[in-house]
Formats: sequence, structure tokens, C-alpha cells
Amino acid sequence: RQSFRFKASSIIKAFIAAIILVCVIFAYELRSFTSMMRVENGSDVQMERLSLNGGQKTDLDVGDQKPAEKLEENVPVKTKSTNSTQDAPSNGEKTSKSTPIETNTTKISITPDIPNESTKKLETWQEYADKENIGPFEHYEGVAMVTKVLWPNDIPLLKQMICLFNAAYNHRAGYYDIVVFTTLPWTQEQIDELAAVAAPAKLKVARDSPELEKVLAGMTEEEVDFLKDRCGCAKNETLTWFHHCREEGYKVISNLGYAWQAVFRAYHLWTEEVLKPYKYMIWMDSDSLPTKSWEGDPMKHMIEKDLVLAYDRFPFGRTRGDLFAEKLKLA
Repeated sequence: RQSFRFKASSIIKAFIAAIILVCVIFAYELRSFTSMMRVENGSDVQMERLSLNGGQKTDLDVGDQKPAEKLEENVPVKTKSTNSTQDAPSNGEKTSKSTPIETNTTKISITPDIPNESTKKLETWQEYADKENIGPFEHYEGVAMVTKVLWPNDIPLLKQMICLFNAAYNHRAGYYDIVVFTTLPWTQEQIDELAAVAAPAKLKVARDSPELEKVLAGMTEEEVDFLKDRCGCAKNETLTWFHHCREEGYKVISNLGYAWQAVFRAYHLWTEEVLKPYKYMIWMDSDSLPTKSWEGDPMKHMIEKDLVLAYDRFPFGRTRGDLFAEKLKLA
């Protein structure tokens, strides 16, 4: 019995010691988190207030004040009146809440004055293009960037593609219009959301097909049955754009929506009303993501050479159609 009590006592003591150790570690981590801006030499935290007026810098010593009360980013500041001679407080000076700081700027931004890898300034697209002596390119009339998606769920991918397209090329060519074809309809809110990303380029969103039910209604019964059979859809089942379809002798299985975009781009695209104001089209797949500034202007090449069709990295690529390959070489 005494042995059992001794073992139980030892276990309880070990458990209490473990709890104390966990509390100590948690307190240490919490302290490290709240003071992660502290300079290594043990001095007070030094923050840098960046003025948008002439790029002047003023050190701001926040001392022992709580970060939540002092370290606010993009703090609006009142404009200095013509009769005021009050300057922004220097190191160590404190301003009461009833006396706003008067400066010539509209905003201040506070960043840590601690040199490390995470605070290094990254090179912008504009800086890269300027360094490499890329552009600006001549702006030609009647040019649009065109792409196509199936439905509104593709908007996040479109945002990324359009943003990168504008950064890599469009902003240096004077912002050509952007036309997006979609099979399923968007709301006006969704259109406005993408237009905000494309700006200042003008965005147009157009439907490329009526509802699938209307398309099927214009087909014969034999044609509908043939299509449903290829797409694994029973006769009493409703066919959708998301049914996956097969073609005899072709190993790739694609949903009907993807198959439709291939037909649309090869045939129907060229007669679309929304493209009538344009003479040239830069086609970009929705997953075509530029990773650096375009060093050459494809429109300059197209127009000066009076070309009808050009591919990125042409003549690289492959095709099983010998006649098609020969025509491309002649072009």
C-alpha cells in the first residue's frame, strides 16, 4: 500500500511539473511574439514613419507603449493649415489624443527599421521592364485580348491571368480592350468585380451560347441521342455541360463544356458581334499566366509583317496533320 502511494505521489508530481513546464514555454513564446519587433542590441523598438511629402523620414520611438495603441498602419493625418507652425513630434515626444498631428501628408505608413530578408524591396514589373529597356510599345487601333471560360467559377483564375497580362504587356501597350466569352451567365456584380481588376483596360463579357436546353431543342432526335450516347447520358437523363464525352479513336475524355469551347474557338468565334470593332485579337487561355515582361510586341510583328495568324514560340509544336503543318510553314 505504501509503495502504491509512493508511485501515485510520484506520478502526480511529474504531471504537475509537466504542466508548469508547458506554462513556462507558452509564456516565453507569448513574450517572443509580442516583442518580435525588438532590435537585437536590446534598445527600444525603433519604427520608421515614411512621409509621402518629399520622402522625408522621421524616427518614431514608441518606447514601452502597447503596439495596438501606437502601431497603426495607414493612419490618416489632418492637412496642415496655413496658420499652423506645429511640426510632427520628434523622437520621444508624445501627442495626446485631443491634439492631432499636423503634417503636409494625407497618410503615414509605419514599418520596422530592421534590415532583414523579409523587408527587402522587391523589384516591380515596371522597374524590371525599365532595367531591361522593354517598351513602351506602340498602341495600335482595333486590338483586343480575348479569352473564354465556361462559368463564373472561373473568375478567380481570370483575375490572375488578366492581372499578369496587364503587368507583362498590356500596360506598356496602352491597355488594349479585354473580351471574355462565357457559356453560363454572370451577374452584373461578377462582371464589375473582374472589370475592377482589368482597369484601366476596358472589359467586355459576352455569352457564347444560349442555354443548353435551347441548343438541344434545335437538334433532331437522332442527333440528341447520338450526343447523349457519346457523353454517357441516358435517354431519360438531362444532358449538362459537365457530362464527359468520348470520341471514337481519340483517347482524351473531355466534358461537354470543354468540347464546346474547341468548336466555338475554331468556328463560331469569328462571327461574334462583340468582336466586330476589332481587327486583331490576342487569344489567351484562361490559364496562360505570364511570368515576366514581354520583351517583344506581338502586335508590332503581326501588323508590320501583315500576318493573319501567329503562335507564341512558332514554329515549335507538333501536329499530325501534314497539310496543316505545311500551310503554317508557308504562312
